[in-house]
Amino acid sequence: MANSLANLVECRGVAIRYGDLRALEDFDLTLPPGKACALIGPNGAGKSTVLKLLAGLETESAGSLLVNGKRPQDAGQAWKRDIGLLPENLALFDALTVAEHLELSGELYGLSRNETSMRTEELLTLLSLGEGRDRFAAACSYGMRKKTAFAMALLHAPKLLLLDEPFEGLDPASCESVLAVLLRAKSGGMGILVSSHMLMHVERLADEVVLLDRGRATWRGATVTEGGLQEHYLRLIAAAPLPPMAWL
Repeated sequence: MANSLANLVECRGVAIRYGDLRALEDFDLTLPPGKACALIGPNGAGKSTVLKLLAGLETESAGSLLVNGKRPQDAGQAWKRDIGLLPENLALFDALTVAEHLELSGELYGLSRNETSMRTEELLTLLSLGEGRDRFAAACSYGMRKKTAFAMALLHAPKLLLLDEPFEGLDPASCESVLAVLLRAKSGGMGILVSSHMLMHVERLADEVVLLDRGRATWRGATVTEGGLQEHYLRLIAAAPLPPMAWL
C-alpha cells in the first residue's frame, strides 16, 4: 500500500460482525487525495456499511482503520468537518426548505454567512433546485431530496466525500451535473468514495472499482479492458436462472 501519510483512507483487514452475521469481512481499501473509488455489488453486499464505517457511524469488529489520519471513533469535531456524507436515508428535515438545509449545513461546518450564501446559490443553480429553493423537504420529489442532500455533503468542500448512491433517482441531466461536479472536485484533490449501481457513471468517475459480494471484496481493478464494466460485473455476479413461472 501507499504511504499512509498520503492517504485519506487506510483500511486493512476490517470486519464488521453482528453476532453470526458478517456484514463485512477482511476488507482493504486505500484512497489517496484526488482519486475516486467506487463500490459496486448486489443489494446487501456491504457497500453502505463501508461508507458508514468511514463516516464513524459503524465500528469495526476487527482490523485497522484510519480516515484522515485518525480512527473515526476517536476523532473530534475538526475531523468531522473534513468529511462530506450523502447517507442512504438522506437525513433531511421535513420542516426545512431546500435552501434552509444548505444554510444550516454551512453554519454547522463553520462557513461564514457570505460564503454559505455564495456556495448555496451556485449549487442550487447547478442542480436545478433554484425554483424549489423555498419548498419544504416533505413536499420535494425524491430526486430533489437527493440533490439537496448531495449539496449539503459538498457545500463545505471536504477532503473526503462519501456518497451512497448519488445518481439514484436523478434524471439524466442531473446525473451529468453531479458527475461534472465530482470530476472537478477530484481534479482539485478531493478524495471520493461512492457506492453505485449506475455503472455507466462509475466508469467515468472511478480510478478504482471494488466489487463487494456478501461482505467481501471479490474483485477490484482500475479499468475493465474487455467489454466494459457492466458486462464484467454480470460475469462476476451471475443472475439467478429464470424459473418456469407458468403463472405469468
